[in-house]
Amino acid sequence: MAMSTQLLGNGFAVEINDIDLAKVDNAAIAELRDLWMQHKVAVFRDQDLSDDALVSFTERMGPLFVHVRDQFRALDRPEIMYISNIEDDGRPLGALGNGDLHWHSDQTYTRRPVFGTMMYAIEVPEDGGDTWFGDLAAAYAAMPEDLRKFVDGRKACFSIEKKT
Repeated sequence: MAMSTQLLGNGFAVEINDIDLAKVDNAAIAELRDLWMQHKVAVFRDQDLSDDALVSFTERMGPLFVHVRDQFRALDRPEIMYISNIEDDGRPLGALGNGDLHWHSDQTYTRRPVFGTMMYAIEVPEDGGDTWFGDLAAAYAAMPEDLRKFVDGRKACFSIEKKT
C-alpha cells in the first residue's frame, strides 16, 4: 500500500499514514523529507521503532544533533534524549516532563541551529500531554506591515543561559 497523507492545521502540518519508518527506501525518504519541509510538521502515527531504527530513520532525514543535556540521553544512542514526566525514586527519567518549557524553539542557541526536531512518543496520556507547534512564517506574513518593517533586518541573540 502506498503512503497516504492528510493535511492538518490549514496545511501547516501533514499526517503521513500507511508507512513503516523502519523499512523506508531512499525514494520514500526523499518524498517524506519533501512533505516535511513543505508542511513544516509531519506526523507519523502507529510506529514501532527500536532506538536503532529511530536513529537510522532520523539520520536519513538530515544531520543529527546530540543534545547538550547528557543526563537524559539514551546510554547507547546519545542522539536520543528522553522527555518524560515519569519519576523513579523521586528522580525524573527524562527532561521537560512537567511543562518545564511552555514555549521554546529547539536548539536556536547553538552556533548552527537544527533545521528540525523528531519526537517519538512511546506512551501518550489520554488527556493532556499535548505538544503544540507554531508556524512562525505564517505569523510573520500575517504581521501588520509597520511591525514587519520594524523587525526586518534585526537580529536576535538566543542563549540557553539565564540573563541576570
